[in-house]
Amino acid sequence: MHLAGNIIFIIILVAALFAIPLGIPGTFIIFLASLIYGLITHFSQITQTLIWILLGIALLGELMEYFAGIFGAKKFGASRVGIIGAIVGGVLGGIVGTGILPLIGSVIGLLIGAFLGAFLMELAIKKKPAQALRAGWGTFAGRIGGILTKVILGIVMITLVLVKIF
Repeated sequence: MHLAGNIIFIIILVAALFAIPLGIPGTFIIFLASLIYGLITHFSQITQTLIWILLGIALLGELMEYFAGIFGAKKFGASRVGIIGAIVGGVLGGIVGTGILPLIGSVIGLLIGAFLGAFLMELAIKKKPAQALRAGWGTFAGRIGGILTKVILGIVMITLVLVKIF
């Protein structure tokens, strides 16, 4: 039974990692699965200290993902209005994308929505099309960077957990 439990746990961790690019908070799933594992095993392998570390990494991942889009937009010349447009566009794009193509559509919609939100808002405040396009591209690149950072943090979390278990 112990082996079967570990296999199920590892499957959950890997699934959570693959969920991150889909806009699902995979780092928090890794944290929660590890917490449950710790509770079941009375924190014999996964300690309470590790649980706190995993929570910190999960929170850091969320913050980094959020601010990466803003940083990318700012770095490429987006205004405050463009950044707001990117955030709103990302949310709306994720919703629309999910309706069109569940799971992967949410990621595509989020990225395209963030790009279009920044681009259109920059045009609305009368920036030149080239400047608006640059701001939209920066937002897109920032979001991709945020997602990749969060995936890397998810890999770190899983590695920390597996080292403790095995």
